[in-house]
Formats: sequence, C-alpha cells, structure tokens
Amino acid sequence: MTKKEQVADKTKVSDIKKIRKKRSRRALAKRTVVFSAVIVFIIAIVIAIESIGVANLEIWFSDFNSRFVVGDGYPIETEFGEITDIKTVGGNLAVITEENISVYNDAGGRIKNEHIGYKCAIVNESEDGSRLVVYDASGTGLKVESKSSVETERKFDSKIIAADRAKNKSIAVITEAERKLCEVAVYSKSGDEVFRWSSGDNYALAVSISDNGEKVAIGAFNLNGAEYSSRIICFSVKNGKELYRYEIGDRLILFMNLLSDGRVSLITEDKAMTVAADGKSATEYDYGGRDLVLWERESSKTEGKSALCFKDNGKYEVVIIEADSTEYKKEKLDVVKVSDMALFDSTLYVACSGGITAVDEDGARTVAEEKNIGGESLKIAVTGKYIYCLTSKGIERVEK
Repeated sequence: MTKKEQVADKTKVSDIKKIRKKRSRRALAKRTVVFSAVIVFIIAIVIAIESIGVANLEIWFSDFNSRFVVGDGYPIETEFGEITDIKTVGGNLAVITEENISVYNDAGGRIKNEHIGYKCAIVNESEDGSRLVVYDASGTGLKVESKSSVETERKFDSKIIAADRAKNKSIAVITEAERKLCEVAVYSKSGDEVFRWSSGDNYALAVSISDNGEKVAIGAFNLNGAEYSSRIICFSVKNGKELYRYEIGDRLILFMNLLSDGRVSLITEDKAMTVAADGKSATEYDYGGRDLVLWERESSKTEGKSALCFKDNGKYEVVIIEADSTEYKKEKLDVVKVSDMALFDSTLYVACSGGITAVDEDGARTVAEEKNIGGESLKIAVTGKYIYCLTSKGIERVEK
C-alpha cells in the first residue's frame, strides 16, 4: 500500500469516526429533548393536580376524550323521553328531558346520559359556556356538570330559588329561610361558604356573581300592601359589605347579570337597564309599549349583548342591545311565529315560521329553510360552527 493510500485510509477512518460522533451527539440530543419533554409533562401534570385538583383533572381528561366518541351523525333522536330544551355545554349539544341530560359531540356521539333526579329541574348555561348549572326548583339539590361528567353536587337545608356560577367556580345560591324571606350564600370552588346574607323585608328572585367571585348582585323585591318595588343590591363577597342598592321601581326583574366591571345588566317587563358600577345611575332601553315575548343574552360572552323580541299589532321585531342597554341593531321580521332565539358572537339566530333567520349589523337573512331541517324549529342552540334545531322529528344540525 502506497503512502497516498495509507493517508487516504486514515482520512476515511477519521471521517467515519467524526460521522459516528456526530450521530451519537444527535442521538444524545434527541434523547435529551425527549427526556426533557417527559420531565416538563410530568411537572405540568403535578402543577395541574396542585392547582385544580385530581377530580378536576379527571374531568378535563374526560372532557378531552369525549371528542373521540363515535356517532352516527345528525339528525339524532333521543331515547330518554320528551325533549324539553336544548343548550350547549363546552361547545357540544346538551339535550334536556324531564329526567335526563344527554350530551352529544360533533359526530353525534353520545358523550353522557346523566339522570337528573330532580322533580323540577332548572338547567342554565354557565357564563363561560363550559358548564351547566342544574338545580331543583322544588327541592334542595344542585349540580354543576361538564359535558362529560358531574363537577360538583350538593344539598341545601332549604328550597333553592336561584343559582349562578362564576368563571372562578364560585357558586351563589338563593334559598328560602325559616325566619327570613330568603338567604343568599356564596361558596368557593372548594365548597367553603365565603358569604351569607339574609333579609326579612326583601324577597330575592335573581342572583349573579362576578367572574372572579369577588362581588355578588341580588335582584329583590318587597310588598307593601298591593304594591311592590324592586331593587338591585350589590355586595363584596370578601368582607360582606353592601356596596350599593339601586331602586328600579314597580317592575319585576326577568334577567340579571353582574358584569366584570361592576355594572349590572338586567331585563325587566318594560325596560332593559344597566346599573352603573357605583349604583348611582343607570342607562335604559324603553320598550315603548311593545309586548316583550322573548329575551336572550349572548352565549359565553360576559360583556356581551342581549336580544329582545317584541310583538306589536301582530308583527314581530327583534332588537339587539349592547351591555350598556343602548341599541345595536333593530329588525322587523315578516313571520307568523317566533319560537326561540340564540345570540352568539353579535349575531341573533331566530327560530321562526319558515326556518331560521340570522340578524346582524348587515340586516336579516335566511340561514336554513324549514323544509331542510325537518320541520318547524321549536328550540335552537348555537356553537361556533353549528346551529342545532329541535323539531318534532328530532334534532338537526346546520352549519352557520
């Protein structure tokens, strides 16, 4: 072997060693990255367990896995009794009957079928749309449900009048009381009582708790002979101090929502109102003598809009108002009947004779004709992609 060949061989061996070292370094780097990712994942799991608890982590995994439940698509028919309402929870369809709550994913797969167990169940969507608040209007039971399981369940000593859940998982509940007209209590996400108020002259019918659980607003009225007067009373949950009370006169509160900035948005029988955060003033939207037949607030939007449906001289008109009760959009509908409404992302969807109509800042348009959804829409529920329609034949789904 010549010297050139020897040098060439040595160069090849050196190159091979360099390549092997390079590959080893790459393999080590990959193993390090994988190991680091595993460690980060484990740390994340530990932090999650410490911050939200094992039970809530189990709910998270259960909710996550629910998207993979196989279904036969839409339309669907429930096998658990006559449907009384449909709602959304965690972006999925919730079907309510007298005895059950069933939840279906995008594929029409049934995620769960939960027996309610209440004689007179009231089912409300939470402010963030991730939970259903279910309570017995003729009893003492309350549940908070995710789309796949029950987050919490508790019993109270007295009959429940109303309840609300904050984004931070605090729960506010109005109950009857033995020696008072009513009691209002707030419970932290761990279930501890952090606030209680009772009254001997105010009967509370509505309650709303702020996103962070720091404030609670109570809608109450009292009777003086044949006359009654209503008011909003706002409290600090932390120290129990009354922040303000605002008199709204001889009208009943139909809906109330405490906004994160301290304002209270409410709908009454003749006006929509927004009470200022200091309780010293309010902006109003007067119905002008029109009959209010339906109202709806924007799903999953704490600072969102509200919608009102009026019937005047046999004609329907819908109005979308801002959080401060100023008018955003008004539209007359040339329809014979309005059955339901759903407000999502500043667009109002109206179930009416002929199909489903959408109303936004550009006007009104037909989204789905009655013949394409299996008949007259009795109830509707809206998510980011779909409109779910309850008809006499079942539940159909149409894209927005």
